Amino acid sequence: MRYILDGSLRRTESKVRVSVLLISTETGAVVWSDSFEGDWSRSMQLQDLVTGRLARRLDLELTDQESRNAEIARPNNPNAVDLAMRGWAVLNQPYSREQLAQSLALFERALQIDPGLPKALVLAQFARMTDGLRKVGLPE
Repeated sequence: MRYILDGSLRRTESKVRVSVLLISTETGAVVWSDSFEGDWSRSMQLQDLVTGRLARRLDLELTDQESRNAEIARPNNPNAVDLAMRGWAVLNQPYSREQLAQSLALFERALQIDPGLPKALVLAQFARMTDGLRKVGLPE
């Protein structure tokens, strides 16, 4: 297990606050943290908010962290999965032409090593589609 998700819930009268930490088991460092506040009477809506944001952030944070780990562990000999993860981390950064080109280049390098790697195939196509939409002026 490389990460631990830790959290707490505090309730004061009708208000509730949920705090969440993603902790590296290797270093003990906090990789990500967030807190959510809401009205206890709307706890189901708060639960949906927390779950949705957690799922999105964990996907982004874990992908980014694992990509950095891959660069440190194998900086001169990345394999196809490492390259696809790095491409995914770049693709999740704020949109720019450079960001899109960099992510696509990483996916294409991954596909040179393993032409059938599903994540690289799907994400390379997604990057191409996003670029195509940008070129014809459609919303991205």
